[in-house]
Amino acid sequence: MTRAKLKSPEKMMSAFRLFWEARNKALERNLITDNWGGIHSCTRIADIMAAWACYPNIQLLKYKMHPDAEMSAAAYAWREQGIADGLPESEIQANLKLEHVLPQREMTLTIGEMIDNGRTDEEIFVWLRANYRIVVLTAEETIELNRRNRSRICPDRLKGIELHVRGSGNPSD
Repeated sequence: MTRAKLKSPEKMMSAFRLFWEARNKALERNLITDNWGGIHSCTRIADIMAAWACYPNIQLLKYKMHPDAEMSAAAYAWREQGIADGLPESEIQANLKLEHVLPQREMTLTIGEMIDNGRTDEEIFVWLRANYRIVVLTAEETIELNRRNRSRICPDRLKGIELHVRGSGNPSD
């Protein structure tokens, strides 16, 4: 199967369900814990699946430079100044960080709980599209944000960070 045929959130959901089931069985048999690797494959699959579902027309590796990327005001100023100064794109991107507003491990556990509770793929995608969000921040903002809350889902995770949204604010529009 080609990469293009694999690249769909729906195929990733099938993979997630398979890995979630394996993770649950391994936990039940006391073969592993989540901290010993039980959740890691699920988390990676969930992140890719969410990105493809929520940002279908964007390569996240290029998101920092996308004109409609959701960014902090400081990250936007840094990027625009770097462009104006003629800095190489790689240098501009090195000073910007992608922040998953929905912490990945908690997102994975929430999706897994939804599966355990019999939710459909479509119900999970509705939840993902309502909650998954990537914002570009400066390195300093990312450090400060992670000091406050790196692992819990909370609606005001970005509180105190001034956001600059250009265009619609949703690159997948």
